[in-house]
Amino acid sequence: MSNYEQGRDENRSETGGSSSSRIYIFAGVLAALAGALAWGSLKRKQAEISAGWKPKAVLVASRDLPSGTVLDSDMLEVQGIPEQFVTDSIVPASHRSNVVDGKLVYPMKVGDILNFHMLQGTRQVENLSKRLVPGVRAVSLRVGQDSSVNRMVRPNDHIDLLLTFRDPSTRLVTTMTLLENVVVLATGDILGGAVIGMLDQERRRYGTITLELQAKEAELAVQAQAMGNLYVTLRHPDDQDVLEDRARTSVETVLTGERAAQLQRNRKPRTRLPQVIKGRSR
Repeated sequence: MSNYEQGRDENRSETGGSSSSRIYIFAGVLAALAGALAWGSLKRKQAEISAGWKPKAVLVASRDLPSGTVLDSDMLEVQGIPEQFVTDSIVPASHRSNVVDGKLVYPMKVGDILNFHMLQGTRQVENLSKRLVPGVRAVSLRVGQDSSVNRMVRPNDHIDLLLTFRDPSTRLVTTMTLLENVVVLATGDILGGAVIGMLDQERRRYGTITLELQAKEAELAVQAQAMGNLYVTLRHPDDQDVLEDRARTSVETVLTGERAAQLQRNRKPRTRLPQVIKGRSR
């Protein structure tokens, strides 16, 4: 073999080896990149799966506690639950000192999670403020058994507010609808979400109702209470109708009977469900 041919073979061999090396290096880089992408994807997937499952320390009952119990530190213990299940109403472990000496409204079983609405006292008031949207005010008004639908008004009910007063111009006792479709936030110190059936009769009694009002409506309600007597009428929560004419009603309105006759004509017939009468088989 000539020197020329020998040199050409050596060059071809070196070129082939260099190309093979570059292919191996390129393949190695691709494999490393694929591995990094797979690892990153796996870590992201793990993060998605574990999101919300990090334990958060909350307070639970260390033993059975009847309603009316005044809490002390030994009655509560710390337990971790997934943070995705911890709502604003659940008492975190960091609030232990705030709930000690609080009075339980509801009984608790050992291991039950403590909620703010289970307590009677200032924490309920703090929790109420968080339920209000900007521009809305919570206003408490005095009511009696006869003015609160025999105390059948409950938190989250919708009501109309009526005012009975002596008209300064006519000196006649007059009644008018003051506010319509108002939401009740609380009756006494019982907030919405409370299980009324778990309370005894004494706890169900109340002398005030707390309403959700706009700021100017709150002024009307407070001024009206100073003028006369407020009465509550209960309405269906889906009823959005409002009075077009808020005419005042006085003794003359009642005695003439004209308003009553007009209202009777406009009264909507109540839909009655069909009754199934079952007879004895003979």
